[in-house]
Amino acid sequence: MIPARTVAEALGAKVEWDEENSIVKITPEVKPYRFLKVDGDQTPWLYWEEEGRLFVEVHNLTEMIKLRYAKKSVSLAYSSNILIIDNRSLSLPVKMFGNFKATPVDTVYFNTGMLNFEWDSAAGNLKYKN
Repeated sequence: MIPARTVAEALGAKVEWDEENSIVKITPEVKPYRFLKVDGDQTPWLYWEEEGRLFVEVHNLTEMIKLRYAKKSVSLAYSSNILIIDNRSLSLPVKMFGNFKATPVDTVYFNTGMLNFEWDSAAGNLKYKN
């Protein structure tokens, strides 16, 4: 036997006692994850917005660049947050969103001129600009 309230609350769940039915109600916290669209096409990539900036998971940023520039060599040194594009290194600023390591998408544009985009927050859509 374990104390249900202690374990559930430690995992971020809400615990209520229903006196009438003698039942413990445990409701897990549901995070409102949002998935990015690129040029209107749904992706499996999570995104976050903060202070007017679009953030994506660090490893998904490499996929975004590969999608846009198929002939570029793109890799990521995940442990050091270094993005390598055609032998050019870019140190990514990282922010944690829960357990996810994310970086602002505009960092790539500001530092390399790549990934010029328009962001439609309401639709969750990133549209590449030429």
